[in-house]
Amino acid sequence: MSLRNKVIEKTLPRARKELGWVGYTWSPITKSSDGKLVFHEDRLSLPLATEELPRPSKWDMHVLICPEMDMLSEELDTDWLGSMVEVMGNTSFAYMVLTKTPEMIFMSSLPMYCGIGVRISNQSELMNALKVMVEVPVESKPTSLFLVFESLKVEYRIPKTKDRFSALEYVDWVVVRREAAGKDDWRNVETLLHHAREASCGVYFEPGMLARPADPPIKLDYSRVTSDKDNLADNEYCDGIQAFEVHERSDEN
Repeated sequence: MSLRNKVIEKTLPRARKELGWVGYTWSPITKSSDGKLVFHEDRLSLPLATEELPRPSKWDMHVLICPEMDMLSEELDTDWLGSMVEVMGNTSFAYMVLTKTPEMIFMSSLPMYCGIGVRISNQSELMNALKVMVEVPVESKPTSLFLVFESLKVEYRIPKTKDRFSALEYVDWVVVRREAAGKDDWRNVETLLHHAREASCGVYFEPGMLARPADPPIKLDYSRVTSDKDNLADNEYCDGIQAFEVHERSDEN
């Protein structure tokens, strides 16, 4: 075993190149081949061991916890999470987690300095995430709330809040995964970028995307074709977000 490999085993592993928005990953919890959760107690020391390493990039401050796990899942052992939180409190890294269950943000035992990202693959998941982010009280808001788009095969609808602002204004930034769009999906990618820029929401495109637009220098106007899917039921919206058709009718008056 080389000296280099020994060093890697004693510190946090560097994040993959496409995860350019974090410097390291930390996986004290993994899943075995038969689907059982495994806690690696020996990995708890890795953040402390990495603390003293030089940080040439600002992204080296960011650590993504268990990239393949839903870190807000109820199936995670609270004692495991407690041990991880204790380590996090003794280091200066900016920790981030991913989830498919944004409604669990209200019940999360993670500290407020931990950023929470929601994986998005369709319009329904986007609406669910935005409903939660709009309702998170300022006093209990995590250090960052972000969206990770894993598919851009459709053109996403961005709802407005009751005060008629884009719901993306409650999102700190979005990540567009490398596999999210193919070369024929450039319009969907560009439309999402346009919505994010209008809401002053940061955007990160993972390297290697086949459809990566240039940052538009001027305001773009995209016409949208309506469909039956636009007529969503009122109970699909929280108090902070109104249905699309309400705003469209009021715009016509």
